[in-house]
Amino acid sequence: MAKGVLDGIRVCALAQAWSLPYMTTLMAFLGAEVISIEGRTRPNLMRFLIPFPEGVPGGVNTSGFFNLAYTSNLSITVDLHKPKGVELVKSIARVSDIVTENFRPGTVEKFGLGYDDLKEIRPDLIMIRSSAMGHNGPEMLFGGFGQMHLCLSGLAHLTGYPDGPPELLNTPWGDPIAAMHAGAALIAALHHRQKTGEGQYIEMSQLESTACFVAEAYLDYAINGRVGGREGNRDRAMAPHGCYRCIGDDRWVTIAVATDEEWQAFCNAIGSPAWTQDERFADGYLRWQNQDELDRLITAWTELHADLEVAETLQQAGVAAFPTYNAQDMMEDEHVLSRGFIVEIDHPEPSVGRRICPGLPFILPATPPTNFFHSPLLGEHNDYVLGELLKLSDREIAQLREEEVI
Repeated sequence: MAKGVLDGIRVCALAQAWSLPYMTTLMAFLGAEVISIEGRTRPNLMRFLIPFPEGVPGGVNTSGFFNLAYTSNLSITVDLHKPKGVELVKSIARVSDIVTENFRPGTVEKFGLGYDDLKEIRPDLIMIRSSAMGHNGPEMLFGGFGQMHLCLSGLAHLTGYPDGPPELLNTPWGDPIAAMHAGAALIAALHHRQKTGEGQYIEMSQLESTACFVAEAYLDYAINGRVGGREGNRDRAMAPHGCYRCIGDDRWVTIAVATDEEWQAFCNAIGSPAWTQDERFADGYLRWQNQDELDRLITAWTELHADLEVAETLQQAGVAAFPTYNAQDMMEDEHVLSRGFIVEIDHPEPSVGRRICPGLPFILPATPPTNFFHSPLLGEHNDYVLGELLKLSDREIAQLREEEVI
């Protein structure tokens, strides 16, 4: 396996789904060894999520979501309902630096895998735990996924149009948001251990993590007693500020004008048609008051041009404008490709084959990450983990298979 800045760090990953696993996958890109523990008869639920190649489910190794979220991980299958399975996980924890889990509070304790249990066998262990609502409070046992946190945090209340209902985003954003916060906490814990030799217990609520992205609405309520509502693509100060139709099937460009100087640059860039001199658009506040008409007039111009053409024209004039990319646009964008963000990975499952996926969202020039390999086949690394790491004999491993522990 390729080395990186986290080479030598090992993670025993009990966490499922996407929240903490996204964090540990980024760690894997940086050289950490991430051992994903899966149920022998109940694999990671992500293995059953769309998309699948050609839209056809093909077993536990072909899920597009899993193959993105668990790139560069290892997989070992263990039956935790058997005492030997629990002991195997404890043995992995003993040779690991970090343990992650994101089940409902109390779940891992039932198996004897709580922090108090594990720190007895590895005193300097760092354990990070994430749950929907945190590990205390009257709602601590409530379960949930990332979309739920968009609602409880108040984010969904702000997403949508003024005359419509709250709109859920099409991705469980609570998960990667929690992963980013977990990563920051983990760095602090690793730094603390390096200085003191002490392990640490980290506990986080996915609800609270998502709530950190709703700061402006909370501040408005705290200061003004005002509960904000849905504003669509509008901004509370800037105008024009929206997404405008362009030539082509479902092609759009996003434009944002913050100052009078930018407004003048916008007008010049589009040829200063007569309507740009209308008194209703004379300053920022008037433009903001008359956004319906302003958006109609801007659309009359943008829909005559391609999205990239509009963006390039306005960017050259110093106005913020970008085409509204779809997934293909993003993954094939010349700028993105030039920065090495997109990586290509070969997968042994024929229906998956060679694929592209996002890599690290930051650059470490002195230690560029190279630890990219395919997401694991179910139980692919049983022999490596049990044999090389835990030093079990071939006979012992065979016995575990015969007893259906792995």
